[in-house]
Amino acid sequence: MTYDTLIKTMEASAHEKIHDLIAAAQQDAEEITSEANAQAERMIRTHLDAARKSAAIEKNKKLYAQKEEVKAALIRQKEAIYEAAFEEAGKKLNGIRNNHAYPALFEKLLDEALLEIEPQELRFHIDKPDEALCTRLIQDRHLKGPIFTDIATSGGLVVATADEQIVIFNTIESRLEKAHERLKKEIYSVLYGE
Repeated sequence: MTYDTLIKTMEASAHEKIHDLIAAAQQDAEEITSEANAQAERMIRTHLDAARKSAAIEKNKKLYAQKEEVKAALIRQKEAIYEAAFEEAGKKLNGIRNNHAYPALFEKLLDEALLEIEPQELRFHIDKPDEALCTRLIQDRHLKGPIFTDIATSGGLVVATADEQIVIFNTIESRLEKAHERLKKEIYSVLYGE
């Protein structure tokens, strides 16, 4: 072999090796790129899944908070309606003395109070406009005890023992206050079907 042939053979061999190295490098690069793309795809999917879960959790939190806000607003509104109804009832009862049936109501309130207390010397606390009516009813029942016009009420009275150890509140306001709490469930049921 001649020198030229030897050089040509070496060059051809070198070109072949370079070609093989380039092909191997391209193959490695494609594999690395493919693996990197697959890994990037997995990471993207993982991050997207995490983002979706986070968004879903945040959405649920916001929905829950909104539901709770709506519930609270509804409760406040129901309570306002309920309170307004009792306020209106109080206003209407404020003029009850002008009703022709008031003396019978006062008599009933007195009798109910007397059922709760031993008939002994009693003290009767009333509003000034009820003084004559209360005096007559006490005399009719042969009761003993002073009458004090020391309360302001829409009607009714407070009866107490002489030592004030037992006090029975039977005014329009005290009955309305008792009804306010006692009837709440019933009224809510009628108004709101609860």
